[in-house]
Amino acid sequence: MNASEFCEYWWKVATNQEFQEQQPWMKPIMWFFGLLPPNVWTLMRVPGGVITFWFMYKGLYIPALFSFLLSVLTDWADGKSARKRKQVTINGGVLDGTVDKLLVHPATGYLIWKFLPQCYSHWKVIIPVLFL
Repeated sequence: MNASEFCEYWWKVATNQEFQEQQPWMKPIMWFFGLLPPNVWTLMRVPGGVITFWFMYKGLYIPALFSFLLSVLTDWADGKSARKRKQVTINGGVLDGTVDKLLVHPATGYLIWKFLPQCYSHWKVIIPVLFL
């Protein structure tokens, strides 16, 4: 397999859910994610957002990154679990979207709070960029 085929394969895995779920290496992953209902995977992100924010607040950025990535993995898992169990619902989609925001907004809020004052010190660069 050359580099082009390698990239093409992984691009297809990342962008095409049906192709991804047909891969032989995906069967045990789908089985594992199917052990819990999709809403359980979804609700695991709530403490993930709090833990990520706490790590960031304490200056522990590497553990915060791993906590965030683990929480994002549960976002992927809830979709896989819903399709495996055939439990795709509108309510589940609303819950998923709401919990996604509970994960991302604390981390984004912290980054804005932490780095926005530094942005003001570079106003000669930032203000013109805003008008582009």
